[in-house]
Amino acid sequence: MANLTNIPAIDWFETTLASSWNGTVWTVSVLDVPSWTIESGETSYIVVNPWKSNMQVAKIDGWDSWTKTFNVTDISVEKWNGVDYTAQSHAANSVVRFSNNYAFWKDIRTAVNSKAWTDTSNTWTWTQTFDKVITTGYTKDAIYADDTARDTAIPSPSNWMRVYNTAVWLFQKYQAGAWIDDTSWASTPNGSETVAGKREWATTAQMGTATETWETGAKLVVMNKNLVKTSSWPWDENKIVVLNASGKIDSGFLSVSSDALVKTFTAWESMSSGQMFRQWRSITWTWDTISQLTNDTNDNRWHIWYDTTNQKAGQWYTSNWWLLTQIQTQIRKVWSPIWNLTCVVRSSASGWWAIVATSSNTIAESTLLATWLWNLQNFTFNNVDIAPWTYFIELQVDRANSTSNYSNWVFTTTNPYAWGTLYTINSWWTRTSIAIDHTFTVTTTAVTEVDTKVYKANSQTTTFNKVIWSVQSTVSANATFNWVLWWVVAWYTGQTAWEIYYLKDDWTIWTTAWTVSTKVGRALSATELNFIPPL
Repeated sequence: MANLTNIPAIDWFETTLASSWNGTVWTVSVLDVPSWTIESGETSYIVVNPWKSNMQVAKIDGWDSWTKTFNVTDISVEKWNGVDYTAQSHAANSVVRFSNNYAFWKDIRTAVNSKAWTDTSNTWTWTQTFDKVITTGYTKDAIYADDTARDTAIPSPSNWMRVYNTAVWLFQKYQAGAWIDDTSWASTPNGSETVAGKREWATTAQMGTATETWETGAKLVVMNKNLVKTSSWPWDENKIVVLNASGKIDSGFLSVSSDALVKTFTAWESMSSGQMFRQWRSITWTWDTISQLTNDTNDNRWHIWYDTTNQKAGQWYTSNWWLLTQIQTQIRKVWSPIWNLTCVVRSSASGWWAIVATSSNTIAESTLLATWLWNLQNFTFNNVDIAPWTYFIELQVDRANSTSNYSNWVFTTTNPYAWGTLYTINSWWTRTSIAIDHTFTVTTTAVTEVDTKVYKANSQTTTFNKVIWSVQSTVSANATFNWVLWWVVAWYTGQTAWEIYYLKDDWTIWTTAWTVSTKVGRALSATELNFIPPL
């Protein structure tokens, strides 16, 4: 129901047109306007040339006291039922008044007849909001025979609607996008497996004793705060374990001190995630050397300098065991270089740029001899782990380019070392292998294994392939770590599902057997390995 907004603006006000008006929707210029302004949202009626043949009533929504104009918004104004005024021509000085006309009284009738009545029933056709509590009498909600009748009458319900459903004899309210029964008038029953109702939160003590009901008589349920992914023992007693991000139970729930499936080890050497380890086998190892010190009768040297041909000097070789201690080379100086030489070892497994060892000392070029014959220089390494693999010895110098003061690495004119060759590096950092060799000796150290530590496992021999398990995360040399019996491990990546994996010579796994065939398990997915070690 609409409120009455069309009202006579002022009692007894009359003016005249300041200029002619053609009777259409426009601004009408007059000699005077009321000194006050019409209220916002209200309109009124003016009559021009009352009681004359060109009489016309128009609707206005205000006036301008500065320009002395009325703003005409509508000329379709009824003069009697069903008949409107039409536009007429009005000369300057025509009389203009506020009108108490037929349209105004019809507006009153329409507004009054659409209001609610106090002495009879009313039919509401729009949403109603009551901001006062009714203390006498009553209000009556809409009544429907069942859900179907309700949904037919209200096809698009909105939150806070309320009806009465005689099929269930309950008030119903539309809440959170659905009709629900309003049982607030009665006590909510205790819930069960078949009845919706009240529940009581269980304490961790009640969870530990499997208590079904307690103080309120309602069934006990678990709170989310009593579900944990990692253990903070002993505060997690009686809490429920949930799977971690990997879909596994966290190892922190297993007691290291008492669980037979958990054991503490000490690593003899550093190990990375995914590498296999084995236990002591009462073995003493004295490593041999890799040597190529054959000299030609000629003075053959390869520059260790930076020019368009050579940036550094290198030698490709095949390693035996680990614990690198020394690399010996034959170097001479040319004129008077004053810079320092460093030896690095690069792995072919990860590309040319993967440095796996750097000498702990440098050799000053100024200390070198000018003669080439048996001018041996020693680069030392601190027992660096080197797996049986293909590697590259590389000599580097920390000087700028020099074509007059530099050093040379002696080489042969043949290829006496069968498991590697000399290589060069050009100005584009391209490495080229040549079927000759530098003079070099690679020395590894002697080791006696002890029964209190574990060692990396590889497939080189039947002694080294006795795998215990796989390392989950990086372990430093002489550090302790916990080993937990997991039949499925998830710290690998890039596996092929259902492939069988074998122990490699470099302590990791691959899909083909290596020196000694040693199966370690079958991949269940790209990240999961069903691990069955050869204990």
